[in-house]
Amino acid sequence: MEQTKTKGSLFIPSISDIFFISIFLYLSFSAGQGLLSDCDTGYHIRAGEWIIDNLSIPRHDMFSFITPSLPWTAHEWGSEVIIALIHKSFGLTGIVIFFSFVISITYYFFFKILKSSSNNILISAFVMALVIGSSQIHWLARPHIFSLLFMVIWYYLLDLYQYKDRNYLYLLPVIMLL
Repeated sequence: MEQTKTKGSLFIPSISDIFFISIFLYLSFSAGQGLLSDCDTGYHIRAGEWIIDNLSIPRHDMFSFITPSLPWTAHEWGSEVIIALIHKSFGLTGIVIFFSFVISITYYFFFKILKSSSNNILISAFVMALVIGSSQIHWLARPHIFSLLFMVIWYYLLDLYQYKDRNYLYLLPVIMLL
């Protein structure tokens, strides 16, 4: 039997929506300072600003003043540009809101994947609670949060290929480049 949503049920949030809203509000209002507790956030903002100002990717460490310039591989340059643009437009509050959103949407997608592969909502919610509890230590306003989102998308595409005979593997190199 096909389920149809009535007009009133469109406003009732799903459990996925509740996870998203809860994480977003928690990070945005209660734990927002925790996203900025890592000193590298400022480093990534300044690196992004340098990239924007110079229109090039740095090849040496320009922030060390007591050591000679060391070779530097800027593998996070894309996210540093995004962080710098957000900081320029909205300040640190914008960075907290942005990373709260990225973290929340990552776990929203993850729960949707869990729920689609399991018929038991309680097991999915329990696994989700374990994942959230064990990964909170990494909730920082840093480039690795993008990797977390891309990892969930990567897994979803591989899962579609393996179990649902849907081939979106051509997207994997694009995601890897990002």
